[in-house]
Amino acid sequence: MLKKIVSICLICMLAFPISVFVLSRGDKVGAEDIERAQDFLSVSENMTKPCTKEDGSKFVIGYIDIDPYPATGEILYYFIDQLRESGWITYEGELPFDAANTDAKELIHFLAQQDLGPYMCFSDEANYYTSEVYDGVDFVKKDLRKRVDAKEIDMLFCLGTQPADMVINEMGITEIPIIVSGSTDPVGAGLSDTDEYSGKANVWCHTNTDVYKNQMKYYYNSHPFTNIGMVYYDEVIASLQPYSEAAENIGFKITAKKIEREMTDDYYEKLAQTYEELVNEGIDAFLLNSDIIQDEKMIAPLLDVFYENNIPVFVQNNEYYVRYGATMVVTASDAKMQAPFLVDVVSKVLHGEEPGNLNQKFVEPPFLSLNLEAADRVGFEADADMLLSAEKLYMHTERN
Repeated sequence: MLKKIVSICLICMLAFPISVFVLSRGDKVGAEDIERAQDFLSVSENMTKPCTKEDGSKFVIGYIDIDPYPATGEILYYFIDQLRESGWITYEGELPFDAANTDAKELIHFLAQQDLGPYMCFSDEANYYTSEVYDGVDFVKKDLRKRVDAKEIDMLFCLGTQPADMVINEMGITEIPIIVSGSTDPVGAGLSDTDEYSGKANVWCHTNTDVYKNQMKYYYNSHPFTNIGMVYYDEVIASLQPYSEAAENIGFKITAKKIEREMTDDYYEKLAQTYEELVNEGIDAFLLNSDIIQDEKMIAPLLDVFYENNIPVFVQNNEYYVRYGATMVVTASDAKMQAPFLVDVVSKVLHGEEPGNLNQKFVEPPFLSLNLEAADRVGFEADADMLLSAEKLYMHTERN
C-alpha cells in the first residue's frame, strides 16, 4: 500500500528536493545530500502510517452526503477499501456492498457496527444525508453542530458540493478538519480559494476542474457537433463555466436548461418533457450532467428520445450511465484511482498537518467507457485507438 501511495501521490514531491540537491551541486552529489533526501523520504513514509490520537484513542470520522448516489457511494467504497489496505482499519472479508452502486449512509452504518482496529472508527450518529427525503438540512445542521461542539468527531468527510457548502460556508465549522471529495468545481462553489490550496486552515478539497474542458474537446473531436444540449440544476455542479470556455474556443453552441432537482413523483416526467424540448430546439449532441438521473431504471427510457433523433449522449461523470444507455464517457473521475490520494491526505491530517497546507490538485489519466449499441444507433464510429484505449466496452445497453 505504501508503495502505491508514494508512486501515485508523493513522487512529484520527492522529486523536488532531490532535484534541488542535484541542480545545486551539479554531478557532485555528496553523502550529506543523499542523507537529506533519505530523511525526506523517511518523513513522507511515516506520515502515511496509521496512528492513534495522543491519548491512545481512535479517531472518529463523521460523514455527510446528499442522498444515495452511485458516484459518491463509489468514492466512499474505494476510500474505505484503501483505508484497509493502508492499515488504518481492519475488517473480515469483503465489504458487503456493490462498488458501483453503494448507499453511502448504509456503508457508514455497517462500518460503525464493526471493530475496525485501534486507529479509526466511523460515527453512526454523525452520518447524514442532507436531502429532505432523508435527514434534511435543518436537522443535519443542528445535530452536527451539537456533535462538533461536544468534540464527538475528529474529522468530517464531505461528499458533494452542497453538503460541503453547508458545512464550510453556512455553518462555518472550523474546529475539525473537513475533507471534501466529489465536488465538480470547489473553487467555483466557494469551497476553496484555488485549485491548489483551499485558503482555509481546516479545509481540503479534491480538485480536477481542468478535466471538463479537455473532456468536451474530446467529445467534439470524436463526433463533431454544432449544438450540444444540457439539463442541469446547479451551474457549478454542471461545470457550465469550463464547458462554456471550451465551446467558445472550439466554436459550438451549448443549449442548457435549468430544472429543479426535487425527487417528486413527477420529477422524471418533467425531465422527459425537458429532453423533448431540447430535441425540438435542434441539438445534435447531448451531455448528461451529474446527478440528474439517479434511478438507474430510468436512464435508458429517458435517453431514448435522443437516439430516436440520431443524437449521441455523452456523460459528464460516472461510468455506470454508459452501462445503462449513454453513448460514452471520458472522465478523470476514477474513484478507485483517487482513493490512495485521499487516504494519503487523511493520513497527513491525522498526523497533525493542516488540511489547508496540503495540495489539492490531482488529475487522473482519462477513463474511457463506450456503449457500442448506443453508438451504433446514432452512427457514432469508434476508431481503433478509441476501442483499444477504452477501459470498458459495452456491447448492449443494460435495461431493468
